[in-house]
This record gives sequence, C-alpha cells and structure tokens, in this order.
Amino acid sequence: MSLVGYSFYNSQYEHVESFAIKDYQQTKFFIDQELAHPEKSGIDTILYGRTSLDARIALLELAEKSVDIQVYIWDTDTSGRLLGSKIYEAADRGVRVRIN
Repeated sequence: MSLVGYSFYNSQYEHVESFAIKDYQQTKFFIDQELAHPEKSGIDTILYGRTSLDARIALLELAEKSVDIQVYIWDTDTSGRLLGSKIYEAADRGVRVRIN
C-alpha cells in the first residue's frame, strides 16, 4: 500500500485564516437531528455516487450558517456544476462557505 499526497499553493491569492462556527447547535437541522438521534455522531458513509450527490445537495439547501467542504477531485461535469451552483445559492442566502 502506498500513500501519495499532493498540494498546490497559488501565492497569487491571499490566505485568510478562518475557523468553524461555534454556535451551530442553534441551527434547525442540528436541533432536529440531535432530538432524533441523541448520543449519535453526525458522520455517515455513503457508498453510491447518486446517493452521495443527493445528500450533498440536500445539505447545501438546508445550510443556515456555514458549510465546510473538503474535496479530493472536483470535475466540471454535470454533478460538479450542479454542486457549484448549490454552493453559490447557499452563499447568496448568507451561508458562509469554506472549501478546502
């Protein structure tokens, strides 16, 4: 097994340090999920591409305060463009978006 990492840094853009929002507990989605699943983690594994895409779209549409996105590969195919448009819609609603 081998593990390879690659990082690209573009010095043209200023790096602005930011941190996760701490009052996420006050969002409707968090409260509903906490009541429905007490003592449970908010992490899930989604094995299928379409289900994963649907989940990402739903989470972007439900976002109230902040979205943190970490991606390995992002293509400009149909799903990539759709997710991009949902990210812009969330930002236009005032949701803070961080992409890593």
